[in-house]
Amino acid sequence: MSRVRVQIMNQFHRKSHEYKAIKRYWKLIQQYSRKLSDKRFYRPTFRMHLTNKEF
Repeated sequence: MSRVRVQIMNQFHRKSHEYKAIKRYWKLIQQYSRKLSDKRFYRPTFRMHLTNKEF
């Protein structure tokens, strides 16, 4: 799973919004969707409130 993440991250420039979002939230991406919380948190990367499932 981490190899796939690294391959995806290598497709983006290091200063891009997508690269920074994947780098910051990679642990959420690897979790099962059933284990993710429905509580909303402010995500500075996206400048909005999102649940872990919405991310």
